[in-house]
Amino acid sequence: MINAGPSDVINLSGLIIDGAGIGDYGLMFNDGSALTITNCVFRNHIQDGILLFPFPPSNPSVSVSNTLISNNNRFGMEIVTTSSNSINVTLSNVEVANNSAFGGILLSGQNAGSVVSATVADSRIVGNGNFGIHANSVGGTANLMVTRSVIAYNFNNSHGFLGQGILADGTNTTVRIGQSAITGNSKSWSVANTANLVSYGDNDINGNADGDPTPISIAKK
Repeated sequence: MINAGPSDVINLSGLIIDGAGIGDYGLMFNDGSALTITNCVFRNHIQDGILLFPFPPSNPSVSVSNTLISNNNRFGMEIVTTSSNSINVTLSNVEVANNSAFGGILLSGQNAGSVVSATVADSRIVGNGNFGIHANSVGGTANLMVTRSVIAYNFNNSHGFLGQGILADGTNTTVRIGQSAITGNSKSWSVANTANLVSYGDNDINGNADGDPTPISIAKK
């Protein structure tokens, strides 16, 4: 667990954190100005591989690169904001794989005024239960950009999300997808509760069990 000072910058590199099927969370980040994770492994935990849950008034930036998050029993990565705080997260060359119970990556703006924003680039979100990525705005705002990534083979399980590649949920949720492959999922993508999911028209969406519907397109700029 990381409870750092409001101006502290934390750097983690080269760690292998293996819960061996009994450890709770691989990493829980609650406070600090910035967190950088590079060349790490988080696997085999009974909860999340990584939980980013900053306490107000913390508004951190988090960068994760060249990292494996796998075989955790809840989420691979859970990113949550509450109250009026925010978090900005960048994932680059990250593999989120085989996280079984709830899904790969969850972004959730929980309360009014809270904002969670994430960019997923050059990454692979594969083989997770329920969904690859779920962005929701319960009461706050959720923003997600996915580019040059693969979201594949996410499967049905008992929690009812139908193995979706990407799920956008909530009025203040916006998901943008470009130059990415979505394949082999029970559902390629879906929206709920007036969320906004759009494509730059240059994705490979094929081979999913739902017939590969075309997202709303927006212009590349």
